[in-house]
Amino acid sequence: MRWLPTAIPILIAVIAIDFAMVFGFEAWRIFTSPVYGLDKPAFASLVYGIGRLADMNGQGLVKLAAFFGAVYLTTSLVFVLHIGSRIGALRSGRISHDLLDAGLILAVMSTLVAATPAILGGATDILVQERLPLWLVGLAATLSMIERLPEGDAPLPAFVERMASRLHARQSRADAQAVSPIARDDAS
Repeated sequence: MRWLPTAIPILIAVIAIDFAMVFGFEAWRIFTSPVYGLDKPAFASLVYGIGRLADMNGQGLVKLAAFFGAVYLTTSLVFVLHIGSRIGALRSGRISHDLLDAGLILAVMSTLVAATPAILGGATDILVQERLPLWLVGLAATLSMIERLPEGDAPLPAFVERMASRLHARQSRADAQAVSPIARDDAS
């Protein structure tokens, strides 16, 4: 069990690096394509499926594809910032768990939105492909909660509370050292 405090941050960092790379490469592919990633059949069916639900025309589909690229890029940047926060915590400071939480929420939302047209069309097989990212999100969230346990959110005691606890400790120590004479029955 001694390896557990070291393994948890490493696993969270590996998951964050994985999400940063996957979402970053996807955003890069979308933004470097002349048609905003619509040349890839899986992404095109996602955009066309959502566009059909929203009654979009050709220009709207291109804007929707660019929007997905922006969401993927934002998700990747949030995970990169979290990784930077972890690296900065090695020197001194605290890890920003809020960045990890925000990135995990963005990853879940973009995964569910990407699966929505297929689910509404009755093809629930798409969830098999989306299962791994959702498991990784769940694992990272659980490990993050375990990592936060030792930190605790209890505020540091104020000056008055510290002084009162010191005074109480002195009094209890003084009371423990005092020896009282034994009361005798024959003494009057």
